[in-house]
Amino acid sequence: LEKYQNIYVKIVGFMQLEGKLKKYQTQGRVIFEELVPYPKLQYEIGGVDVNMIPLVANDFNQAKSELKFFEAGIVKVPSCMTPTEVYQNLVCDGVDGLFCNPGEWFDKIELLYQNAKFRKQIGQKAYEKVCQNYLYETKTHLIEEVYQKLECLPR
Repeated sequence: LEKYQNIYVKIVGFMQLEGKLKKYQTQGRVIFEELVPYPKLQYEIGGVDVNMIPLVANDFNQAKSELKFFEAGIVKVPSCMTPTEVYQNLVCDGVDGLFCNPGEWFDKIELLYQNAKFRKQIGQKAYEKVCQNYLYETKTHLIEEVYQKLECLPR
């Protein structure tokens, strides 16, 4: 935000800001959108250039799902994320998302900011991964297998 005057941060949901971010909020460069219904959330995510998934490295966050990657990927928005176990098992760093360890966030976001072609490529690869792994059509056979196994159970 300091280096690039045309960058803003959009936060969907509730968060208390302190320090420098509070200053940018008063300048209109940190924008809050209240909690929104899921279809509108997809619209909000689709309207940004980069999705950020910053998580504190703790047991609770290690157990979080890949939902935030999915939500951005389905609208072809690249994600920068803390490399929790779930994301490490899903994302190929530099191909369909970017891992950001402490001290790396600025460089990774700047890389996407300065290179629209790379940003679009990462978003496209994220979209392909989401379609390959999470669309209903890709899971139909698994659902059918579960139902078939349930039919065999004694009643």
